[in-house]
Amino acid sequence: MLSAMFLISCSDSVETVAASSDINSEQLIAKVAMFPTGYFDAGYVENYVISGSDDYGRKYTGTYEIKTAAEEVFNGVTAVPVVSILSYTTTINNVQAPPLVIALTQYYSATSPRQYLGNMNDNTSLILTLKNQAVDIPSSVINGSSGTIANLVASNASFETISWSINENNSNTYSLVFDFSDTDSAGGLLNKEVQNFVIDSTGERQSWSMVSEIPSLNNTLRFSGRRM
Repeated sequence: MLSAMFLISCSDSVETVAASSDINSEQLIAKVAMFPTGYFDAGYVENYVISGSDDYGRKYTGTYEIKTAAEEVFNGVTAVPVVSILSYTTTINNVQAPPLVIALTQYYSATSPRQYLGNMNDNTSLILTLKNQAVDIPSSVINGSSGTIANLVASNASFETISWSINENNSNTYSLVFDFSDTDSAGGLLNKEVQNFVIDSTGERQSWSMVSEIPSLNNTLRFSGRRM
């Protein structure tokens, strides 16, 4: 599934905090915004032109879009819906196949600190809600840190864990990674998806990539592209 994605308007997106007392108190630790300014405002949009491949040698082209819709009620509470749409196609015998479109709506709390409340696969209508207490998502994070956004459960007894990590690249950019792991009721892996956004310190996104492992199909999909 496109879990993806995965996805706090931060006026303090670039800030510094004093190091702990066991380190020189003058040392400052730079922080990086988890999400770009305006991400949770209705009308926010990101678009990427992508290419991809799979384990069978097939090549793909397509687009990836993230857009924020107006607030709505999800599982009894007011939430901000962020819709991710992956559309891709391949060429078979020199004929381009119809595009495959995978859409996912992720729901976040309408107020800060933001919390991930669940998601709905718009193709299958499968809804995942919180398995346990919601977690406050940090507005900004320290390079090299990681954490869990949510543990979810679906009506078909499958589970999903969403986690994140961030590491510095070259040229003052960072890799912000969202890891989605879906398992069945016995703990068997259904899907593992890793999405990587290259961002700057304000959370502004430059590129996106995804690796989606699907054991039932004995296949792995890989996509990447720059933001338009």
